[in-house]
Amino acid sequence: MKKLFIFIVIIVALGLFAPFYIGNQAESEFRKLYAEMNLGPDVSFEVREYNKGWFSSTATVAAVINLGAFDPSATERFTTYLKHKIQHGPLLTQTAAMGTGILDVDMTIEAPEELSAEYPEMNTILNEVVTFASRVGMDGSVLTKMNINGYEHTEDDTTLKIKEGLINFTMTDQKRLVAGGDWQGVSLAVTGQEQQEMQIGPMTFEADMVAPGDQPFSAYGILIGTSAMTIAEVKFDDAAPGQSALIKNIVVTSSSSIEEDALSGTMDMSIDKIDAMGLSFTDFVYDLTINSLNVPALQKVNELANKMNAPQMTEQDMQALQDALLMLLQGQPEVVINNLGITTAQGDIKNRARITIDPTLIDPNNPLTLMTALEMQAAGSIPKAFLESMGAMPMIQQYVTEGLVEIESDEVRYDMVFEDGQMLLFGKPYQWASLLN
Repeated sequence: MKKLFIFIVIIVALGLFAPFYIGNQAESEFRKLYAEMNLGPDVSFEVREYNKGWFSSTATVAAVINLGAFDPSATERFTTYLKHKIQHGPLLTQTAAMGTGILDVDMTIEAPEELSAEYPEMNTILNEVVTFASRVGMDGSVLTKMNINGYEHTEDDTTLKIKEGLINFTMTDQKRLVAGGDWQGVSLAVTGQEQQEMQIGPMTFEADMVAPGDQPFSAYGILIGTSAMTIAEVKFDDAAPGQSALIKNIVVTSSSSIEEDALSGTMDMSIDKIDAMGLSFTDFVYDLTINSLNVPALQKVNELANKMNAPQMTEQDMQALQDALLMLLQGQPEVVINNLGITTAQGDIKNRARITIDPTLIDPNNPLTLMTALEMQAAGSIPKAFLESMGAMPMIQQYVTEGLVEIESDEVRYDMVFEDGQMLLFGKPYQWASLLN
């Protein structure tokens, strides 16, 4: 009986002291995470408050957003607050079914005072419509669920409808991010004299990515792997004739990898149907390949480019940016548009292109040598009947006279090569400088 009593006392003691011990580790990891995310000037984070308890803690993080990064004409900086409710492990019940782990976190977002004063419903949308719940496992993995709850708001003659959705994110301690989920979409309707309605969705999303390097959450971090997104419909109805638009079944996929510090990847986009401005198109396709992007140089370019809107951008930074760009070009990067096309009622529009740089021809002290180092090929065709239906043939005839395009059978074609500073159109030299006039 005495042994049993001692065992029970030990278990109770562990149950009481483990959350406090884990709470100490939680604060350290919490601050470290936001410090890693705080490496760009456009969105910066500061842990303003951390109230540590025995079994739980609360924290407030200020996120300062530079609107100039998204709108060059804007100079304002908004501050929004991320409120965290944290439960300490090892036994967790706050964000999901009972389980073990280091901590559970529920996060809500408070709108900037400027926005909440102008739009009182903003905090309702942020706190009730979008919620975040995370669990940090004993192995360091982080499972986050983003719930989008249904919401409808009407003001004057405008109605906003946000539909349901759920997206799951799992980040492992190996810096692997696996995500997936769906969202039923959003709609905005205007009644009255100007009847308009916009609808987007439903949509799905999935990704399996890895963040190389020691700062995966930084503003200039890189994610490699695979991703896919689908949007069933984008619709805009307008009472005015010819102003409605419909886009059906958008699919975007990507794949990327790194080998010997060189990033390569593909991106494919397809759309089943586009109806707009009285025209109808089908089978849009965009097939892009990127090869040999120097990863350290790309990260440095991203880092310095993020300073472009910040007051601390110095002449040394500008020189470093130039050096990083030259380093990026030294890897002989290549961009290939394998296919950019769409089907019209009169036939297929087809385009392809390739752009690369010969680094042996670049003189760092002479930026004009970039034109000599540039290599580009582009070719494509458009149905003549489609251009006739658009009333564009008089302009096309002018281009034919200037040698820019050719009419062959039922197609208008172009074929261009740029190499060693010389442009060739259909294999014949062309003074490309005249195009700038």
